[in-house]
Amino acid sequence: MAGFLREVRDTFLDDPRFSVGLKPVERLGGPNDETLEILPDAARTESQDALAALLNGTSPAFPATPGMEACYAARANSLVIRAGGRVGKCTVALTDPANTIGRLRPDGTLRIDNGRLSPWLRGWTSRDRSAVSCPYAGTPRQSPLLQIGSGRPE
Repeated sequence: MAGFLREVRDTFLDDPRFSVGLKPVERLGGPNDETLEILPDAARTESQDALAALLNGTSPAFPATPGMEACYAARANSLVIRAGGRVGKCTVALTDPANTIGRLRPDGTLRIDNGRLSPWLRGWTSRDRSAVSCPYAGTPRQSPLLQIGSGRPE
């Protein structure tokens, strides 16, 4: 991880258009949840701080900021580019057609369908904290979530 993060830092982080968000591996539900090895809280904080320091000097990986905790999928500038060029918002809802909001064209241009994008951003205009923390949780399901035991967000 350290080598990868050094390469990301050296390649992208001098450009203000890019940033890195570090997230720990977590148990989110599902049949193999208990077998997933995760770091204890103290080791998690130490590891996050060390990786963040490697990226940007001294800032913690998860700065304490007041206000809403935003899921990456709720952020307008966060996109998932799939191997075939489809553009989505969420890495959990990969199989749901509602997660396809556009396409990266062969010439490098991006086509986004604003009607398909808007449900992912609705929490910002409505000031709904739950929609900002997980915009997928409030959308009608066209296919089941993978690896979520109860089907409800935590």
